[in-house]
Amino acid sequence: MELKKVCAQCGKPFTADRRNQRYCSEACRRLAYRRHPRREEDEGDGPVLRTFLCARCGRVVRVTSPDDRRKKFCSSHCERLYWKHSKPSARPEPKQTDNPPPRTVTLADLYRF
Repeated sequence: MELKKVCAQCGKPFTADRRNQRYCSEACRRLAYRRHPRREEDEGDGPVLRTFLCARCGRVVRVTSPDDRRKKFCSSHCERLYWKHSKPSARPEPKQTDNPPPRTVTLADLYRF
C-alpha cells in the first residue's frame, strides 16, 4: 500500500506508510506539534458559548468553540497542579499516646559482665 501525500508541515510530497499519516518525517511532526496554537490564544473568535472561572488560578475563561470541553480549568497545566497540590494528604495524623519514648540500648548495656 503506497499512498502519495503532501506533508502538512513542509509541503513536500512523500509516500505514506499509513492512511492517516500527515507528515513526511518525525521532525515535521514534532515541529507541527510545537507550532500548534494553544487554546488560550484561540479564545476570542466567534460568540462566547459559556464563561467560567478556572478552579486553580481564578482566570476568566470564555469558551467559543463547541468542541472545547473545558468546564473547570483554563488549561491542562492548571488542572495538573490543582489535583497534585490542592488537597491535604489522606494520611491520618499519628495518634498521641501516653507511652514514654522507647529507651535506647547501648552495647555496654547488652554486654554487662
